[in-house]
Amino acid sequence: MYVCMYVCMYVVKITPKVLIFFVLLYLMKICNGEYRPLLFGQMESLMNSNFITYALPCLGIGFFIKEYESTLLKFKYWGGVYLLFALCSYFVWWLNSYSVIPIYILCKPWFDLAMIITAFMWAVSHKSLGEDSSLSYIGAYLSGSIYYFHYPLLFLLDKYLPNAFNYSSWGFIYVLILSIILAFVIKKVQDYFSVNLF
Repeated sequence: MYVCMYVCMYVVKITPKVLIFFVLLYLMKICNGEYRPLLFGQMESLMNSNFITYALPCLGIGFFIKEYESTLLKFKYWGGVYLLFALCSYFVWWLNSYSVIPIYILCKPWFDLAMIITAFMWAVSHKSLGEDSSLSYIGAYLSGSIYYFHYPLLFLLDKYLPNAFNYSSWGFIYVLILSIILAFVIKKVQDYFSVNLF
């Protein structure tokens, strides 16, 4: 099913109207996740982080930016947007540090979405920095394995090192580094056997 959706995104043109659909999916993710304690007085659902309501909207935004790249790059003030994003980053960090929980919960999902869009726009605005770089290598050859195996690594670390592992603080850095290392090993093994599974 996931593969079919991914292929469809290559076929279907991501217009502004289609983009609204992805935003609605993201709203479902928020209501089932970060906003769930405020709306329903319940903990976040375990089904919150899934392909349909989280990964698919991010992919949709990426395809939309690619589709309208030339138009978006005509906007001359992306530098100001990056600065605004940096200030918002500090603001969200400040909210979390001072335990302004309801405001933090309300702001964080939209901050995450802004971070995704800003990252995409920074990448398309600075393509030369990615040419023949380590980042381009990771994106081209390792990203699939990182996506497939980061969650099993997260599960194993949380299960066998519960006291030493805290994903919400610095644990995600460990998962990222281990995922890149594992993806690199998988790539070398695949090259050795001349196969391409991930």
